[in-house]
Amino acid sequence: MRHPIRPKPITRQLIAALRRRWQRFAATFSNHISFVPAHYQARPCQGRAWRRAFPVAGKQHIRRFLQLFTDAFGFPQSSVLRFRPDDPVMEVYRALYPRNGMDAMELEHWALSLQRHYALGAQAIWRDNLTLGELFAMTERQQ
Repeated sequence: MRHPIRPKPITRQLIAALRRRWQRFAATFSNHISFVPAHYQARPCQGRAWRRAFPVAGKQHIRRFLQLFTDAFGFPQSSVLRFRPDDPVMEVYRALYPRNGMDAMELEHWALSLQRHYALGAQAIWRDNLTLGELFAMTERQQ
């Protein structure tokens, strides 16, 4: 009579090896798994700053603009109001990609969204210190 083949129990070494591989994977690809950089995540809601900077703008318009931004960067919806009007777009980008290298084309995706929703050509007005508030003001003029 033959005995059935029994699987070997998982060893501590195997668990440790899997954990190390997962940590390497997470460290490599964490920027692409919808994590907001800690500096911005730690902030309270910035809705008041947006209303102060743009008292005439409607809340929905502000939220829609910020939703396009967070969608392009793959941030969760709950992070929409973590960003202030005086935040330079490139600072957010560099917080995700501190070293030059490949990205997920967030800026290009956002530029296309701005073009589609506001007929705003971001390439024509782009500069490294452009802030979210400056871009939002341009969308206000487009409406």
